[in-house]
Amino acid sequence: MAANVKRHGDEKLGLRPLSDIFPSMILRFSKRKDKEMDSMAITNQRGDVLQYHNGDVQSSIALNSIENVNSPITSWRFGRRTLTTTMETQDVAASNKLPSDKQATLPKMRRDDSLTSVLSASSKVACGISEKSNPEIDEIDLPDVFNHLAVVEYVQDLYTFYKQQQHFGRPIDYMEKQTHINPKLRAILVDWIIDMHFRYNMLPETLYLTIYIIDRYLSLVNVKRLKLVGMCAGALLISCKYEELKTPRVKDLMDIAFNQYTREDILGMEKTILNKLEWYLTVPTAYMFLVRFVKVAKADQELEHMIYFLAELGLMQYDLIKYCLSMVAALAVYTARCTLGKSPLWTSSLERHTSFSEPQLLECARVLVKAHCAVPGSKLKVVYQKYMHQQFVGVARYRPAMSLIEVPKYAEPSIS
Repeated sequence: MAANVKRHGDEKLGLRPLSDIFPSMILRFSKRKDKEMDSMAITNQRGDVLQYHNGDVQSSIALNSIENVNSPITSWRFGRRTLTTTMETQDVAASNKLPSDKQATLPKMRRDDSLTSVLSASSKVACGISEKSNPEIDEIDLPDVFNHLAVVEYVQDLYTFYKQQQHFGRPIDYMEKQTHINPKLRAILVDWIIDMHFRYNMLPETLYLTIYIIDRYLSLVNVKRLKLVGMCAGALLISCKYEELKTPRVKDLMDIAFNQYTREDILGMEKTILNKLEWYLTVPTAYMFLVRFVKVAKADQELEHMIYFLAELGLMQYDLIKYCLSMVAALAVYTARCTLGKSPLWTSSLERHTSFSEPQLLECARVLVKAHCAVPGSKLKVVYQKYMHQQFVGVARYRPAMSLIEVPKYAEPSIS
């Protein structure tokens, strides 16, 4: 009965039975004692070596010719089995008396190798690449070398790619062509979005993607109903669908807007924005760079919260839209270090990873310092009140880094 239920379930899901997938695999078992079966080796019709160990069949593909790269490996075993299979493959290949030059290319796997390095080394051997399988790992990534999710072997290449891609689809200075909105209205909208983001405990990725979508759409279209654009392009719809596990309902959006817009208005604007952006939502946001730069700065809890406080203040500043996202993230780190009096203010490691020197950050850092000075007395103080909470160590109470905007006396222009 149970077998029939499973068979019908597989048919409903469109799954093929194993007998159809591997019609040529025939296993020949002989009746022996358990102790004898532990060391028994059997082969199938394809020539694969199947080792039977403690009731579990482990497969090791015999590499008859390492040069045959046209035979792809169709499945990978992860974790301990991947390492075991790789080491068994080396033994089988060595037993086949490979040429000495080919044997030299086989990587020597250690028991403490990470999963990523094992997969990378195996792929390079199959392709005939004899380079070292482990690239040089930066000092800041050494604590995460055994964390497979940190992908320390590729993180440098990833951020090199992000720095290239940040210039594609980048928002431009659009206020001159907007006839119904201005920087102040944009700041009000961003302040409201940050408030909703904090109240509903959303992911930080959602917030930064929200602001990107709004600025990108405003760069392309002259709009009249900015609140509708923000509601649909922001944290309450498109960004939530992209980043969050649970998205708000359209009815909830209508209630938040006091029923100013109908269901058709909201869904129609969502469709318009997505079509205008050509569904291009996989972009490097400022948050991606912030996460990396915070790690490079070796920030403690206080410095980390200060960086994110200034970064969210920067989201409200339209003047920063002319700078690339990696530079905005870098200036948030620099301004935070200046605010907390860290020494040195900018390290060689930060300069290397951000690609910006301290003189390059001074001009745009003044924008953040001025925003920090004005926020306590401003009507738009959601960010200020948020980071006054104890969970953020109350970093908003610190005095701004006035040294960045004060002009030394020797630099004052003379009046003739």
